[in-house]
This record gives sequence, structure tokens and C-alpha cells, in this order.
Amino acid sequence: MKKINLIIIFMFIFSLILNANVIEDEILRLINLERSKSSLPPIPNNERLHSIALYHSDNMANNKFFGNTDLDGLDSKGRQIKLYPEMVGNITESFAKLDVIPLTDKNAASSIVKKLLETPDDKKYIMSKDFNAIGIGASKRGIGLYATITYANIIAEEVDFKTEAKFGDDITIKYRILNKAPFTDFKIAVEMADKNAKVIGDDGKTYIGGIIYDVKDAGNNVLSRTFKAEYGKGDYKISLLYKGERYQSNIRTITVK
Repeated sequence: MKKINLIIIFMFIFSLILNANVIEDEILRLINLERSKSSLPPIPNNERLHSIALYHSDNMANNKFFGNTDLDGLDSKGRQIKLYPEMVGNITESFAKLDVIPLTDKNAASSIVKKLLETPDDKKYIMSKDFNAIGIGASKRGIGLYATITYANIIAEEVDFKTEAKFGDDITIKYRILNKAPFTDFKIAVEMADKNAKVIGDDGKTYIGGIIYDVKDAGNNVLSRTFKAEYGKGDYKISLLYKGERYQSNIRTITVK
């Protein structure tokens, strides 16, 4: 019994020594190493995605649950909207836990990546060509470890977004392009406060209650569109379209008073 207790104490001490940041870096290295075996490019680390991943790992560790949906009912997209609503793109997650952390940072990271590669969906994410950013968050609890890997195809981010405007004001919507696509691939959709408002489109046609606008190249990878807040008082719903696809995780609201 004394020997078992000493082993437990020894493992606990080593778990305190292990560095979660080092584990995160090693997980990223191993994921990109696995991708390189299939001639896939490395996925770069993204600090916002790292924050989203760490938020979920800390949440799982502190509240003793394990899964995609947290205790607030938020999934990966919900957490992105809560923490970084300005991001536009698709986002998904993998997660794994170790009940007992191995005795080195590298072994801990290796154990996590091994678990992921043994799960078909998680391996599919690791080997996907669809993601251009990744964030990894590791959180220790006692002698255990929770890790979240957040993947995303980040299209753009909002610039200088304002949530309120006065009726009759000019509203300028801006996004910074992050996927190197030409600005002509983008449009901005606006749902007006007055659902019966008649709106003249760029094509000269009349639309009811909403419109899809062309955008202008504002320079420095920023696209923009200006329109008047003259289609009723209340909430205007703004979203970015990329090649015709609307990203539900980035529908923003401007309240016109």
C-alpha cells in the first residue's frame, strides 16, 4: 500500500511539472508532422482559435464534463460567436483527455494525438485540406489532462463594426479578407428592420425587406459597402457571403434608432 501511495504522489508531482503550453506546441508539431506524411501543408496556429480551444478545455477540466457541448449549451460555433463574433468562417473541434498524464510533455502530446488518429472523424480533421488555421488548448486537472483542438477555415474578420446607428445615417460595413481571395468573391447581405421595405439593388431591381450588395475594394485586403439606414427603425441583420455561401456564425445586428 505504501508503494502504491508513493507512486501516486510521484505521478502527481510530475503532473505539476508538466507545462501545458509545451504540450500544446507539441500537439501542433505532431499534427503537422502527420499531415506532412501525406504531402499536406502545415496548419498555422491562430491565437483566437487557441483561446477558444483553451476556454473549452478549462471548462471541461473545471466542471468535470467531456464533450462538444458545454454546460451553457454552446458548441464550437457557439463559443466562437461568444468569444470572437468578428470571425467569419467554418469552425469545428476535436477533443481528448488523459486520465493520467504521462511523465513528459512530449509523451502527453503523443498520447493525445494517438487518440485523435484512432478516431475516424478526428483523423479526418487532421488530414483535411479545408482548414487554414488551428488552435490547441490543454488544461491539466490533478493528474489528468484535457485537450481541445479547434480547426477553422477563416474567411474574413469584421473591421470597426458598430452595433448602433441613427435613422438616416450612412452605415459602412467593412471586412478584412484573410483567405487571400479576390474581393469580387464576396458580397454583403442585409436584412432590413422593415421587412416590407422596398430596396433598390445594384442590378436596378427592387427587393423586399432585404438585399445582397456588391462590395468595394477599400485597399489593404479590406472590402466595404455603405448604405443608408432608411429602411425602418430596429434591427438590421448583416452577414458576409463568400462565393454565395452565408456563414450563420457571423450574422451581426445593427440597431437603428
